[in-house]
Amino acid sequence: MCWTDDPVHVVAPLELRIGRRSGVLLRRTALRPDEYGPWGDGLIASPLRMALDLLLGRPLPDSVADLDQVLKAGLIDRHLLTASLRSRRDNGIVVARQAEQLATGIADSIPESQVRVHLVLAGLDPVAQHWIEVDGEQVAQVDFAFPARKVAVEYDGGWRNNEMWALNHDRTRLNRIQAAGWDVVFVTAALLRQPRKMIAEVRGALAR
Repeated sequence: MCWTDDPVHVVAPLELRIGRRSGVLLRRTALRPDEYGPWGDGLIASPLRMALDLLLGRPLPDSVADLDQVLKAGLIDRHLLTASLRSRRDNGIVVARQAEQLATGIADSIPESQVRVHLVLAGLDPVAQHWIEVDGEQVAQVDFAFPARKVAVEYDGGWRNNEMWALNHDRTRLNRIQAAGWDVVFVTAALLRQPRKMIAEVRGALAR
């Protein structure tokens, strides 16, 4: 998700001198002729170059989350991105390759992707977009699940970017799930900013 006051990310060739200014995040790197095209009075990155810049020099949860949305929107060919990452030697390319491997392109939101990355990096293996069945009926699709332990993890950001109901607001379904022996861990925006605490709560639910 982008806001009007978010900084603009600018990538400039090494030989071009641009003064740093407020509201602009500037990074200098070598640019290939096929990585940009004309846009108004300037130039704009190609989709593949845009994806590369989302991955380089950024925290792993953030880069994976942004790439998930790019892949879900069908903006790039993943095979081309993988090949490009394999051939490059940019600073931070090892982490960028890891981010590409972690991306799935199925997350409903950026925070949901970030939750998944933290869980995976902690050695956990959640199933994304899992349907919970009670008495043979599909009752709820949760963000993540550990079916063998009957533990679900839901990001509770107070909104959804589709028409699906939010589990934390549907008490009838939540009661049915809990009555069937499932434990649901709700991750709020505040908890997501404390990954260690979030992981501890998930591990606690799994231990129970």
